[in-house]
Amino acid sequence: MIVLFVPTKIPGGPLPVVGAGGAGRVLVASGLVSRGLRYAPAALAIVFVTAIGAHLAQAQSTPISRRIQTDVELFANPTASAEDRDRAQADLLALIRTPGGQERLVVMFENPAFAVRAGNWLESVRPSAAQDRTNVCEVALGVLHNTTDGQLVMAMIHTVLRQVVTQIQDEPNINPLLLAARISKELKAEIDGAATRAKMSALRDIAQAMTNEQITAAQRQFLEQVTTLSSRRRGNPAGPKLTSAKTRP
Repeated sequence: MIVLFVPTKIPGGPLPVVGAGGAGRVLVASGLVSRGLRYAPAALAIVFVTAIGAHLAQAQSTPISRRIQTDVELFANPTASAEDRDRAQADLLALIRTPGGQERLVVMFENPAFAVRAGNWLESVRPSAAQDRTNVCEVALGVLHNTTDGQLVMAMIHTVLRQVVTQIQDEPNINPLLLAARISKELKAEIDGAATRAKMSALRDIAQAMTNEQITAAQRQFLEQVTTLSSRRRGNPAGPKLTSAKTRP
């Protein structure tokens, strides 16, 4: 989990896929039930409850998807009132406060038309709460791990950098070098792949371009460090030593 406002926590791998785990448990449950006479009733009860939980999670994804779709379309509608757009944005932020909402939004980016509208929202949203900024970064990084679309890659990288730069302004005690290492580590997870190398190049170019804005010294330090780290290859010196990373499952 990425926690931008707590310097001691460091992000790790991609977002946890709750739905996939649930589906896996259903397959196991089916195998156990087919050989039910070989297992104690208590074990079968546990399996049954697990299967029910998985099915409920899948059923809940449909209304969540509908809410996300409706909110994104409303936010993208130029004729919508400011009040309606504000309500849609508030609902989207509320939805991604849960792992299930984050996961569902990331999955929905597989639709190209939806990805354009949702990507524009993520890139433009400026939450006032630190936790909401963290959640926006979580979604953007989840999309980055799954896409190779050049425009979407740049939009998600800009989303992450913009949220972190805002966080640095609001939290002067945050270590900008440590934050830069976290962002670079997230994208360097698959550095041997051509797609990830392209993402690192985009990260370097966008961070470098943002240094031309009117920013604080700490924000500039963060962006310059991101530019430096995203230019390095595996095996090169990693710069200043940092605390050990704590990755997500």
